Amino acid sequence: MMRRSLVVSAAVVAAVAAAWGCQAKSPTPAALAGPSELATSIIISITPSSISQDGTTQAQVLVQALDSRNQPISGLPLNLAVASTPSGNDAGQLAARHLVTRGDGRADTFYTAPIRPLSSASVLTAVTLAVTPEGSNAMTTVPRTAVIQITAPGPLASFIASPDWLDGNAPVFYDARGTASLNAIADPSGYMWDFGDGSSKGYGSTITHTFAGCPGGGTPRTFNVTLTVADSASQRSSATRNVTVNSCR
Repeated sequence: MMRRSLVVSAAVVAAVAAAWGCQAKSPTPAALAGPSELATSIIISITPSSISQDGTTQAQVLVQALDSRNQPISGLPLNLAVASTPSGNDAGQLAARHLVTRGDGRADTFYTAPIRPLSSASVLTAVTLAVTPEGSNAMTTVPRTAVIQITAPGPLASFIASPDWLDGNAPVFYDARGTASLNAIADPSGYMWDFGDGSSKGYGSTITHTFAGCPGGGTPRTFNVTLTVADSASQRSSATRNVTVNSCR
């Protein structure tokens, strides 16, 4: 009798243990909601990768979104921002900061270079752009970045002519000393003048010229005078002004 009781008790214990094991089994975790970094690839590129800090040059910013099968993601809202730039400096301008991918998974806008610096201390070397998908999942907390290189702008050619209207063959005085440049300009070879009358080129930051090749009889004629400036970094800039001669020799 005692032996049978022990056998039954052992069977009961085994059944209870099996039932308890089923109840204690860990539940299957729920799948993560929304796109994840493993399933979505965000790529940002900038063309060209280097622009001059002149306040006008532009670069195209292209963002592409792909899923886990490398297929384009359409209709994905994106936030674009200038991520880093030295404090107090102009960071340039984005034509759009909120983008939505098209059917090909791409979205694009333009970045305009920072304004021309007043001194070499204000010259930037690079600007970082960052794009982040909109939403509330973990993917939106990690921005994707791309760096655009910023180069010092070339000289900004400028000159005055006195006088700019001639009654006769009086000489004209040209002054290019107002040309802005962050790099040194060799004088006189850094300043080249084309007076538009077929005469030889002139050189120097200041120069005097008397126009030739005009028709006689007091017929007015307008000449296009062009100044080309080259700095020590081999960057160039040109400016053109018109001078009217009322009576040529």
